[in-house]
Amino acid sequence: MKLLKLKPLWLLILASMMSFSKCENKQSFENKPPLKLGEVYYIETYDSKKEKVTELSLFIPIKSNLKEVVLDSVHFKKRQVKLNYINDTLVVGRIQTVLNNPKDIIMSNEPYAEYGNKLPKVKNNSPFPLEANECIVSYIHNNQIKYFKISNITKNNNE
Repeated sequence: MKLLKLKPLWLLILASMMSFSKCENKQSFENKPPLKLGEVYYIETYDSKKEKVTELSLFIPIKSNLKEVVLDSVHFKKRQVKLNYINDTLVVGRIQTVLNNPKDIIMSNEPYAEYGNKLPKVKNNSPFPLEANECIVSYIHNNQIKYFKISNITKNNNE
């Protein structure tokens, strides 16, 4: 008799555990890129005195895109940035450094004088542990966000 009373309780616990198991956030990580890429490289842009880096530009050449995936963003050098299509065969991610973000803030007792102030940007730290010459690219395929890793990224000194 006790077993009959406990059976609905166990079924309820089992059903709730199964429903919560589907709540996990799986990142679909592909070992092989879904498209053919050329040699991926980056260029550092310096300030006028050639002392500090003002921008990192990551260039991803696309040789063929048979599955018609859309590259979305890249995780590189502990930053995340959106990718921009230059044309069908080249995608660029531009990482701005601190030198490009002036921090002049107008402080005044006049409320309208502070109107032009912009909110400070929060750093987009990458959740992926990467080497200095690696990046993770997120892309959209069949309305799903997926990821793949690119290794052996070279630094191009020609500007």
